[in-house]
Amino acid sequence: MLYLIGAGIYDTFETCNSVNILKDCDRIYIERFTSPISDNFIQILKSTLEPNKKIEFVKRWFVEDGRQILDESKTLNVGLVSYGDPTIATTFTELRIRAIKNEIIVKVIHAASGITSLVGESGLQIYKIGKLVTMMEEKQSSISVYTTIFNNLNLNCHTIILTEYRQDENGFVFFLKPNDVFSRLLETEKDIKFEFVSEESFLIVLSRIGTESQRIVSGKIKSLIGIDYGKGPHAIIFPSKLHFTE
Repeated sequence: MLYLIGAGIYDTFETCNSVNILKDCDRIYIERFTSPISDNFIQILKSTLEPNKKIEFVKRWFVEDGRQILDESKTLNVGLVSYGDPTIATTFTELRIRAIKNEIIVKVIHAASGITSLVGESGLQIYKIGKLVTMMEEKQSSISVYTTIFNNLNLNCHTIILTEYRQDENGFVFFLKPNDVFSRLLETEKDIKFEFVSEESFLIVLSRIGTESQRIVSGKIKSLIGIDYGKGPHAIIFPSKLHFTE
């Protein structure tokens, strides 16, 4: 059996059910590539489980390949733990579908999602959130982000811009800075000229949501671009016209 278990956005499990399931798992895998899971969470997990229970940290290719996970799930109870809610990431949705096609029982243990937390903490309405988009370090992604915001604005929808996060084999963690997102949007505006991005544009920057050091800053780009937002993860919301309840 395969369990896809959400770690939520805090340093504790959402329910005791998650702990009980992991106690019964023959294999426990944790991924940190979709979003960072804190060392404190890992320590909490290890102290909760039996001392002899092995936890393996796996890389992106291991989960995307999925063959070992699926093979083991045919005869063993396998738990795959990820940040937030596991059904948000396309990698886990694809793995779930493959497991079902191979007649492997899959159970999803849902948890608080980083996406819905961004909406709730910002005070915006979930009904007005449009298509999500991610700004990557590669400059080509700026065009995709720019056009997504434009299309959402035409529908009077807010745009959540996730920023790139990655961790290499040596443990180096990279977070794309919000300042880079602002600069790239302004540069793309100069090239495409849809005339909706300027230094007067109002944005919301959300950093480390769900942690004790979370920070939310809003304002015009000209006042936001010089701020040091610290360690990630970061997200930016480009609002459309606000509803009176917002």
